[in-house]
Amino acid sequence: NDNIININNIESGETEEGTMDEDMMGEYDTEEGTMDEAMDSGNFTYLNFGEINFDDNTIEITFDSIEEIKGFQFYLSSGDNEIVITDAFGGLAEEYNLDVMVGDGTNIILGFSLEGYGIPSGSGVLTNLSFDNVDNLDLEICLSELIISGEGGQELDTIDPVCSSIN
Repeated sequence: NDNIININNIESGETEEGTMDEDMMGEYDTEEGTMDEAMDSGNFTYLNFGEINFDDNTIEITFDSIEEIKGFQFYLSSGDNEIVITDAFGGLAEEYNLDVMVGDGTNIILGFSLEGYGIPSGSGVLTNLSFDNVDNLDLEICLSELIISGEGGQELDTIDPVCSSIN
């Protein structure tokens, strides 16, 4: 199907522009040191894009974490804010009983559990996002302002931002 795009290969860390290491090495600081140290230790959590389906107007948000995820917040932006996120559903967030909400017109996505549920360490689809129709299919989308919480509300080290072209 021509209307489904798999932008990234999370297993190998490859993106359209190169490898995750090449794209991010040394560019960002984490809470406990430089990106170089985080990449070397493997002690970080990252979100990425999975499949984008223009037939259903959905975007998969994937994750990879060595820590349990108790909550998350991020912002999805696009060139001239052409994508408007309308809903979040499914993925491991739903499977593990996290409530996921989308800010009305803000493209801010928030996932948490008041009951203390969490997503076990590992990788997979965190959640799926629905978006309004997009006129321009040649744009860049980015995940930024990441806050991912572990046990006891501890903020996990993340890679921010993650961007990809969806043309």
